[in-house]
Amino acid sequence: MLICSIATFLLVFIQWFDTARAQGDASLWTSWVPLAVRSPYLSCWMDTTNVPFNSSNVDGIARAPSVWPGFLQTGGILGWAGLIRIDTNRTFMWLGTPGAPGGLNRSILTNIQITPTRTIMNMTAGPLDLTITFLSPIEPANPVLQSLPFSYVSLEATSNDGQAHSVQVYSDISGEWVSGNRTAIMNWVDQTTDTIVYHQVFPQNPQAFTEISNQAEDASIYIAQQIRPNQSSRTDTDANCRGQFQTSGAVNVASPETGPAPIQQPFPVFAIAADLGTISATTDPVVWGVGLTRDPAVAYIAGDGSEQQRSPYWRSQFDTPIDAVTFFIQDYPNAIERAIALDEKILGDAANVSAHYADLVSLAARQALGGTELTIGQSSADSTQFNTSDVKMFMKNLGSQQPTSDGRVSPVEGLYSAFPFFLYVNATWAGYLLEPVLEFAYSPRWTNPYAPRDIALNYPNATGDSNSHSEGVEQSGNMLIMSLAHARATGDGSLINRFYPLLKTWGDYLVNNSLPLTTSQISVDSTETNLTNLALKGIIGIKAMSEISAALNMTDDSQHFANVSSIFAQQWQAQALSTDHQHILTSFGDPDSSSALTYNLFADRLLNTNVIQSGLYTSESAFLKTETSSSNGGVPVDTGLQGQANTAWSMFAAGYVSDPSVRTTLVDQIWGHVSSNGTNNGIFPTAYNITSGAGINPGPSPFIGGVFAPLSLKWRP
Repeated sequence: MLICSIATFLLVFIQWFDTARAQGDASLWTSWVPLAVRSPYLSCWMDTTNVPFNSSNVDGIARAPSVWPGFLQTGGILGWAGLIRIDTNRTFMWLGTPGAPGGLNRSILTNIQITPTRTIMNMTAGPLDLTITFLSPIEPANPVLQSLPFSYVSLEATSNDGQAHSVQVYSDISGEWVSGNRTAIMNWVDQTTDTIVYHQVFPQNPQAFTEISNQAEDASIYIAQQIRPNQSSRTDTDANCRGQFQTSGAVNVASPETGPAPIQQPFPVFAIAADLGTISATTDPVVWGVGLTRDPAVAYIAGDGSEQQRSPYWRSQFDTPIDAVTFFIQDYPNAIERAIALDEKILGDAANVSAHYADLVSLAARQALGGTELTIGQSSADSTQFNTSDVKMFMKNLGSQQPTSDGRVSPVEGLYSAFPFFLYVNATWAGYLLEPVLEFAYSPRWTNPYAPRDIALNYPNATGDSNSHSEGVEQSGNMLIMSLAHARATGDGSLINRFYPLLKTWGDYLVNNSLPLTTSQISVDSTETNLTNLALKGIIGIKAMSEISAALNMTDDSQHFANVSSIFAQQWQAQALSTDHQHILTSFGDPDSSSALTYNLFADRLLNTNVIQSGLYTSESAFLKTETSSSNGGVPVDTGLQGQANTAWSMFAAGYVSDPSVRTTLVDQIWGHVSSNGTNNGIFPTAYNITSGAGINPGPSPFIGGVFAPLSLKWRP
């Protein structure tokens, strides 16, 4: 995984800040901003930790990129540089370290705006004002485009002194993107076609389905640009390439360095430069594409026991990575138009929730998708062809609250946390996420009567995890709730029909274990036992099973599960409330406990199952109003986690509260945490310490998709 690091190892720096201003409304200044975020292995962020907001002469550093979380323990850098040369005698860095070569000027960062698909940086480079846009497309309408593992960076320049200037621009990447082993040997191809110029870099000895420090060991990386006048490209040491550009405004194409060579020594970089001539303003953006391809992407064991090496979905349209890169580069005008339209749609919907909510969904969108890969299977009749009806999406566990579980494949609680994003953006994707879990659980390799926690322990090897666990109610409830939500949101009942016997088994398990909770049942995010919130998930899961049965005309099953859920709901409300009936307890029978975030109420709202009486939403909203007024940093999940807030669960609560002012406060508390810009806040963490703000395993977790909970209610029956 390629990610910007907050470590003190001197990574590649974006630029030194003389002025720091903020995204959007000029008040949000988060610790990390997304740059190129497209997959578990292409996830590059800029670290702005502890850079003061809106202050001058800041000697702060923004860094990009490194690897989260394993690489923080081993050091190392990933190189990505951007230069602009003005009037032959001044060269500014808009991306990278100003330390090498010498004599480079510092660009002044004046503003950052974050949208769901873009990070837009405004800078001043002497007599020019620059707009640098990092675009990681989100493509709900086209699975081919969504699966392309590439991002754009574009540059626009305008004179700020009324004069025309001679301008050349440059960008390069280094070999660190190829492997987590910095002593590894890499090789490369430098090529100019009829339409693009590109560098392809790859390990000399690739290791399929293997990671080192969260980086894939079987990837090729690319930097590319469309053919344009006065363009040059070169592979050479960083000092030579960047020094040549500083001296002449181009890179010398003669006698480039040839591979193979070690990644770190002599530190080759892969550069593309262009001379824009003498201009007052760019007429069109100068665009580079960066990307990372792997094929096959995921090793998977299907329900019938067959072993598959699943390819990224884009292979159904493009025969080679170069075909894909070429299309991607040429498609930029269309891609930016689609991105702007999607941004406007998401931000328009978010504005109806609260003033600060748009900032949260803008930060969360790319992160939610960045932990996933969309894959396709081969045709059974012809292994050279791809079957577009065999589509599966896999999620890698990034930034989990459980350090020992990093790398799990399709963690069910993570799917549940992220599900609102997928329901909102494209509910069909939600089915692609569910199918691998359902298929594994329906196979002979899973023998337990409850849902699995995940389908494997080491991404990208989705080869099964048959271990029993104590989260039976948690994960079975998650799967039944998500399965019904997907069927309703899409109108596609194929999954619930195909896996109905499995779903019914889980429904029966919930009937036998939800109320009273057996002593072995635990929740993934609480230290307490006998949890009212966990039992509630089980009861809603039972009602979801009733609705699934009804949709498939299984009348007897539907009536049975409906009756049980109704009886359990009455018993739950009699036991789960405080003596004054004003709020929900954390644990049954413990009047001293108070559950501030009974986030599983959101599932009842989402599915419109009406398991819980409407009056309870009113009293719980009133209780949350009291809780939020006494805590500026966020609301703890429950009594046992007094110092810990969960972003996704807080937004689940924002989706179910009946008082709009409470919803606004919940959003504002998360916004306040994100904008605090403190050490160890992390990349928009799903869980954080309320007092210190420190993220709890604060990597770029896709679980953050729960931020979209209020928006995901749009399709409810």
